[in-house]
Amino acid sequence: MENKILLGTYIFFLIFMIFLYYPNKNKFKFYLNDIPFLIFFFYIIILTFFSLFVFNTLRIVDLPIALVMDIIPIIGFFYSRIIPVEAFVEAIIFIGIIHGILGIFMYFYMFYPSFISEIIFKIIEGTMAFRMSSVSGSLGLASLMIIAVSYSLGIFLYKRSFKLLMIIFLLSFVGFMTMQRSFWISFLVLVILVIFKRNFNIKLILSFFTFSIIFMLLSIVFIQLFYVYISPEIISFFVERINSLLYFSSQNAINERSDQWIAGLYNFLSLPSGLGLGTVGQSVRYYENLAHNFMPVFDGDYFRILSETGIIGFVFYIYLFIRLFTMFINISTLKQYKFIVFIAVIGLSINMIGSNTTEFFFNNFLYWMNIGYLFNKNLTFEGNKT
Repeated sequence: MENKILLGTYIFFLIFMIFLYYPNKNKFKFYLNDIPFLIFFFYIIILTFFSLFVFNTLRIVDLPIALVMDIIPIIGFFYSRIIPVEAFVEAIIFIGIIHGILGIFMYFYMFYPSFISEIIFKIIEGTMAFRMSSVSGSLGLASLMIIAVSYSLGIFLYKRSFKLLMIIFLLSFVGFMTMQRSFWISFLVLVILVIFKRNFNIKLILSFFTFSIIFMLLSIVFIQLFYVYISPEIISFFVERINSLLYFSSQNAINERSDQWIAGLYNFLSLPSGLGLGTVGQSVRYYENLAHNFMPVFDGDYFRILSETGIIGFVFYIYLFIRLFTMFINISTLKQYKFIVFIAVIGLSINMIGSNTTEFFFNNFLYWMNIGYLFNKNLTFEGNKT
């Protein structure tokens, strides 16, 4: 709702959550695996101080926004130590279903009574009419669907059921209708990883192939109904999004963001130590006037991270990618929930190329929860012993 006072209440909610989980403090443990993250975490805390009082890249009046959107969600890494992974996965799938149902319901708001349609229009105001957005915007919804689909696919790999298949269909369909190209690519990669995990099991491949055919047919029917009854422009918009994924297209996704990515490199070279979290990303949208002359990076999380956290953030993410690559090499040995978290982080990492995923409300906290589970070397089905 873009209200700074309302956003500030999030800080009090966090304090409440800390006291709520305080009885579980005995479950809160650190491992050697956590050292790279802890270095990164304490560095950004120190950097925040410097960005406020030394570099003057972040103003004190804008600190609450930076805290809520960029800094506080990182505490999700620590919460992963006290929330059982299986409970967390089930909860996020359920939340994804709720968001998906709301997204479909709100997609056709113009058919509802005026008092309902006016409320829905206010919620999705600013979102392109062709993008499914639910109550979190199309960008946030797509990121949430990546996480929920990853979890659902991971569970389906071990426990196949028609009900779970329908959940995967719902979540993937909603993600597809957000018109987020990063979701489309992420979903394809997730399916490939699941097949890799099963060593190219022919039955699983046929199941996903059949599912994909049904998914595409039903999606075409849905789009056609939308085309006939609501807006004929959706087809051209969809084709445009597909074409933009092709390198030879004059309006491809890279060209759309190249200026921002170059800006990210410029920011980094101007201050390699980092500008401080909340200085050039989505948080900047809340600032009436910028306190510096650095250029914003709204679409390209890695370049935003490079700008805001500098060389330390760069090294941390290089370490993360090496870790992900090592897990991929040993994908056949990953336990169920370690694999589920692994593919979720892969999906989000792809999404971060074009979108500032780690700044989207709710998803930013979920991202760091997944990173926390990923770093926990003892994570298995029960979330404790190997």
